[in-house]
Amino acid sequence: MKNEKTINYYYTTLEQLPLDNYRVNIEVATEIIEQQLLLNPKLCGVFVLENDQVLGVISRRKFFEQMSKEYARDIYSKRPIKLLIKSFDYEPLKIPLQTEINEAVKIALARSADFIYEPIVVTKNNREIGMLELSILILYQAQTFSNINNKLLEQEQNLRDYAQTIEIEKQKAIHNLYYNVHSNCHLISISQELPENFRRARHVYIVGNYGIIF
Repeated sequence: MKNEKTINYYYTTLEQLPLDNYRVNIEVATEIIEQQLLLNPKLCGVFVLENDQVLGVISRRKFFEQMSKEYARDIYSKRPIKLLIKSFDYEPLKIPLQTEINEAVKIALARSADFIYEPIVVTKNNREIGMLELSILILYQAQTFSNINNKLLEQEQNLRDYAQTIEIEKQKAIHNLYYNVHSNCHLISISQELPENFRRARHVYIVGNYGIIF
């Protein structure tokens, strides 16, 4: 009944979310649906079908509200669900599958107070493919923000590490340059102190206390 999917929190559309998709024919007894809702407490509602077309949607909350009324159990339990669905007069919110989660939350929260906690019906090519609770939608929105924030922090740390590496390499280059310049100046100073015939040499290398001519 639950359409489980691998969640990618960086690709934030309704397509990434798990949907409820419990469906029954209008002739199914109401007590059978009640049993399923009791056995599956995470189910947010049921699609009622007629000739494979969605005739209506009954949310868990509305179902048990209606069944808790006086004489309701005697009236509906043994009878087809089509009788119960006639007692509901509202159109569920329908949102296309490719809608971004942030946009879906805005649309869902714009409903009137009486229906704001009703399940959201998700559609594809104008056909109902599942439903989900507002609380699930908001949860995944929060997780999306959290993962994006963590990714930004990771990228920031990578930039700091890269900058530190560049700084270390720069300091090494400066040190090597200073060492080479200092060594060359020392070589020139030593060669100028040598006798005339040594100074005529093309190259003088100082090894320890000795001058070697090439």
